[in-house]
Amino acid sequence: MFSTRPSIPGLATALAVFTCSALWCASLQAQEEDPSTTGVGTVPGDDASTVRYGVDFFTQYNPNTVDDMLDWIPGISIALAGNNGNDNDRGLGGEGSILINGQRMAGKTNDPRDQLNRIPANNVEYIEIIRGSSAGLGVRSSGQIINVVLIDDLSGSSVTAEISTNYNHDGTLRPGGSASWSRQQGALDFLVSLAAEPEYEIRDSFERSSGVDLIPTGTTMRKEVTDETGFEFNTNLSYDISPRDRIQFNALWQTEDSPEHIHRIETQLNSGSPTVTLEREDMDASEVGWEIGGNYEHFLKGGSRFRILAISTREEEELFRERFVRSNPGAEEEKDLVLENRSVASERIVRGAFTWNVSDSNSLELGAEVAQNILESSLFQGSPTAEGPVLPQTGGLPSLPIDNASADVEEIRYEPFAVHSWQVNSALAIESELVSEFSTIEQTGDINNKRRFDFLRPSLEVRYDPNASMQYRASIGKQVSQLSFDDFVASTDSSDEERDTEAGNPELRQEETWRYELNFEYRLPDDLGVINTLAYYEDISNVIDRVDLTPSAAQATGAVGNVGDAKRYGAEMDLSLRLGFVGLPDAIVTSRLQASSSSVTDPVLGIKRRLERDDRGSASLGFRHDIPSQQLNYGFDLEYDLDKGPQFDVDRIEYVDFEPALSAYIQKTAFDGIVFRVEAGNILDTGQCRERRRFTNRTSDPFPSAIETNCQNDGRSLTLRVRNTF
Repeated sequence: MFSTRPSIPGLATALAVFTCSALWCASLQAQEEDPSTTGVGTVPGDDASTVRYGVDFFTQYNPNTVDDMLDWIPGISIALAGNNGNDNDRGLGGEGSILINGQRMAGKTNDPRDQLNRIPANNVEYIEIIRGSSAGLGVRSSGQIINVVLIDDLSGSSVTAEISTNYNHDGTLRPGGSASWSRQQGALDFLVSLAAEPEYEIRDSFERSSGVDLIPTGTTMRKEVTDETGFEFNTNLSYDISPRDRIQFNALWQTEDSPEHIHRIETQLNSGSPTVTLEREDMDASEVGWEIGGNYEHFLKGGSRFRILAISTREEEELFRERFVRSNPGAEEEKDLVLENRSVASERIVRGAFTWNVSDSNSLELGAEVAQNILESSLFQGSPTAEGPVLPQTGGLPSLPIDNASADVEEIRYEPFAVHSWQVNSALAIESELVSEFSTIEQTGDINNKRRFDFLRPSLEVRYDPNASMQYRASIGKQVSQLSFDDFVASTDSSDEERDTEAGNPELRQEETWRYELNFEYRLPDDLGVINTLAYYEDISNVIDRVDLTPSAAQATGAVGNVGDAKRYGAEMDLSLRLGFVGLPDAIVTSRLQASSSSVTDPVLGIKRRLERDDRGSASLGFRHDIPSQQLNYGFDLEYDLDKGPQFDVDRIEYVDFEPALSAYIQKTAFDGIVFRVEAGNILDTGQCRERRRFTNRTSDPFPSAIETNCQNDGRSLTLRVRNTF
């Protein structure tokens, strides 16, 4: 396999050595620290698994928002990562990692982390890091939970405004900005915000093609410009109706327009003399979506509570793509391709639960969740060589017939569940959960198909806290993936110039995984740092990967499908450490090492290989230093993929190498509390390289028919942000 990225010898080893030596030095220094100066401690009367940070802890760093405050909590990246990286968007579920006043937001698209960036720091009373599940809070996490508690007797309002300018490596400037209004009046908390964020990108790439004999057959120069601007309106309202009743309402509206322009110069070398073809593509992509959510809680005597959450979402996407070709630089331009892809996705979920304390050490939660997911999709393709009728959707070209191009897909799912929490003693806690799932997926349109699925999803977690510094966790659980209905129907494929559309698979079914985890967390004395280690193993069935929909045909048709069983296992280590032991008490460093492996049988080659795009590992290093006397802070982040796994399709294999990515910032609070921040992106001016091996029929052919090597670069960027709270 080729590799063009620069070598960073021993980066993983260096980070491991740094972690061990830093922890040793910090543990020596910790013995000399006065814990009374930290402003941090465990919650009185708690089982020592909850760490509380009072507002005085953050004052010296002049935070502007809650998001600023989180940056100074050691190990916060562990909590923000959620359930140790498990990405499962199946309904609302009982999981959650961010709470406000002990209350979970009723939303999915409406990211609670974004809301924390809009809440002024002076509204906060304290922040808790809850290491494990809490029946009293009504959420569960195999990692950590962040609970932001606001001052309950505060009355008043504040406005936070930010303006920004992005400077890109091609000299373009793109403005942006945001404004939020927060108000507290007795039992009412209200937040509303509006943001406009530019995401301008320009990519240059160069590709070489050769045959199996490695003799060059052509080159392609490509320039791609995306001039996207996103607008977002967000609001959240919380009201305590009475000491026992509380409601929450949140809403999100967002829209994005992403016009994209691509220019390619293709040179063919496999003829007597080189020939040049010019291609131009215009893609007009737009997206409009909204989400509305509500949450009602009623508290009963004895600590019991009833809650109901409900959300409704809708997302409309449209892509119109046209390609124009010139057979040589002096020829007249001709329209060669038209694609129109439209989809409307909506989701409605209602979740209700009742929790009560069975005894002083046992609690039980019973409830149910009902969800409806709908996708409406259509795809049209126009080609000058087609023989179909000319349609408005095909831009004046004859239409090309496409299998499974128009479809409505609907899923109705019911999930009754039960959760039992047992605090065995002050150090040991056990939590078990059983979810029964009953769902029906029906597809209508070009293909009619209806299927029923039933699953049992048990899980068990054991947490042991021998003291306030250490925690051991072990868990086992069954997971069922959320299907992407886009994979059910035909869609556009803009990743490969030789394959304009992607086939759909109406027989796709959910991936099922048994996941086993062992976790150890150690908090250094006096809040000097946190080290967290995780080992996991996954036994996966009905693996979702790439399959051949036409195994008996001469030419393969690839699509997303189920390929059988697989294994995945790995380990992670996270370190967050204050650098007081080297004379920098106001500096904090974070690092992360990940290593993983997987195995699945390829449906075409019949060999064992890694799962699609499964990494061998990654490493990251972050640094932040505050100078409180100057109201100044700066930092950097370095990320590096140690080995990006290949992607196997039925007629091609792709290898991708991502080069190290470095970003940095400097922030200064100046006159009247105005914050100036400069961010530098892609400082190393790195990108990614890809090798694509094409096969005439299938990857089982003796040799590839073509080998393409492509490298692209996004260039450096610079952003200036100016923010103030009134």
